[in-house]
Amino acid sequence: MAHEYAHTLHLQRCPDEPLKLKREIVSEGMAVYLTTLIVRDLDILNAIPFMPDSSVKWCFENEQLIKNYIKADLNDSTDNLFKKYISDGSYAAPPEGFVQKTGYFAGYRIVKACIEKGMKLEEICSLSSDVVIAKSGYFNE
Repeated sequence: MAHEYAHTLHLQRCPDEPLKLKREIVSEGMAVYLTTLIVRDLDILNAIPFMPDSSVKWCFENEQLIKNYIKADLNDSTDNLFKKYISDGSYAAPPEGFVQKTGYFAGYRIVKACIEKGMKLEEICSLSSDVVIAKSGYFNE
């Protein structure tokens, strides 16, 4: 419930932002991050819905690879963005060798980077995904 509430907060503040991978990863990142704040004893290892611990660990071990792929696809506005980075199950079609739902992981890391730079959650929710990504410095690291 906390996860879906975070989507509502974020999309209410930027309702006109077009559907693109960058919007989706920031939205999912916001939802995962807010969930870790609301639900006790929850961290990134168990905050991404239906993502096993082993997949989260894979993401940490392969984070630069994830960054490279997602950065190249940030402006994707096709259904492929969901298949490659957001979905799980039989609908998902991540890049070869990838685990499913890496967009959630990258989004969480982007939002967390903004928080660590002193930004408030309310501010992050009100900014476009381009600005959030730029302020995070995630793809520059």
